[in-house]
Amino acid sequence: MSRLALASKRLFCGDALSSHKVVLIEDGKVKALCDYVPSGWEVINAPGDLVTPGLVDAHTHAGILSEGSGWAGSDVNEMTGPVTAGLRAVDAVDYTDSAFAKALQAGVTTVLIVPGSSNVIGGTGFTMKTHGTGYSDMILEEPAVLKSAIARFYGKQGKFPATRMGVFSILRSAFWAASLEDAKQVPGLGELGPTAREHLRMVLAKKIPLRVHLMNVTEILALLALARECDISVVLDHASDADLVVDEIRDAGVPVVYGPLFVPRDGPGRRRRSAVVAARLIRAGVKTAIMTDHPIVPLKYLRLEAGLLIREGIGWQEAMKSITSNPADILGLGGRVGRLVPGSDADLVCWANEPWQPNGRALMVLVNGRVVHQI
Repeated sequence: MSRLALASKRLFCGDALSSHKVVLIEDGKVKALCDYVPSGWEVINAPGDLVTPGLVDAHTHAGILSEGSGWAGSDVNEMTGPVTAGLRAVDAVDYTDSAFAKALQAGVTTVLIVPGSSNVIGGTGFTMKTHGTGYSDMILEEPAVLKSAIARFYGKQGKFPATRMGVFSILRSAFWAASLEDAKQVPGLGELGPTAREHLRMVLAKKIPLRVHLMNVTEILALLALARECDISVVLDHASDADLVVDEIRDAGVPVVYGPLFVPRDGPGRRRRSAVVAARLIRAGVKTAIMTDHPIVPLKYLRLEAGLLIREGIGWQEAMKSITSNPADILGLGGRVGRLVPGSDADLVCWANEPWQPNGRALMVLVNGRVVHQI
């Protein structure tokens, strides 16, 4: 039996600063938070000033858009049709992508990997750790989500859909076809394969949520209406203009994975995206996580995006929730990662200086109770 006691100066448990200073780790899990070390436990004095849970990024394309591999390493978009609901991102992940090691060194221990946004329904995404003893044990939940996007890409080719009306028509038709025992055709799009039907039915059964890439008020309100109509769980991704309909989002109980924040405002979908909007969502009581959309923003900079929230007046503990416990909750992993509570995975980061500061540095990272990075 492996027993380790990590003694810290300050301990952020994922929801708030803890009154305790010691994390007891047994067989890869958090056993308890306390102020003493029981006899017989190996003691490690945490380097640095602060210990937090491993950071969680709830929207990335790591591993399916591998760093430095060009076209050969890009499996992020299946650009052959608007509905590819039967695809699985896990079938294309490159576990040797250097992004995972870089993320780990920056304290990011859990990520969601999803297909891109050129399809109305693009396939399933999955959650994984950025380190494991083997590739198979890095995966946490598969499938974890079904990815969707308000994608009008095919309209440029003179194909359906060319409008938002067409996109939502496809979504309604796909869920309608999946809900019927014998219906296999999506009007105008052909036949749904068995895996596509299975994934759509998982959403209808609320086993996994529909994760939707969208930007403006029109798209957000239409999606909230679709969620009510089909009785499905949805998560808003990017959602640049979400603050303009924050009451509707909050009242619907729908979470937002906002960002990324380090991008130019070079188009209508990004012109209002900022930490100001994310801060408004948090203050209004919307469950909010911050994403990198890696490789749009490299995973290693997730910690710095929390700093932008602090600049906008969000307290540091609330800002840290946006990259720890909030994304974990949105991913359905709140009892396992993103928090340091009894029974959770012992994923911890020991920081020099505050992690949201430019001079913040992960001095030691533990995954499942094992030290996997140390400076």
